Amino acid sequence: MLGVEQAELCRRFARSGHDFAGLPFAYDAEGAPLLDDALARFECATVDRFEAGDHLMLLGRVLRMSAREGEPMVFAAGRYRRFAEDR
Repeated sequence: MLGVEQAELCRRFARSGHDFAGLPFAYDAEGAPLLDDALARFECATVDRFEAGDHLMLLGRVLRMSAREGEPMVFAAGRYRRFAEDR
């Protein structure tokens, strides 16, 4: 999960999908890359896979998670947005 200040990082992965070059990251015990400055991270074991149009959806069981303080980024209706406070 990325923070509101990380929109450019989100765009980077949306364009290429695989480019970790030059980014601070490590690998978890299962070999998945972990971005150092993500707002939250969920390390999962794949439980199942589903075809969904032009996407492949993965269902995972959370093994570990971590989080830092910050505001999460939302992408909706083609734009980066912020969560609105309850009214």
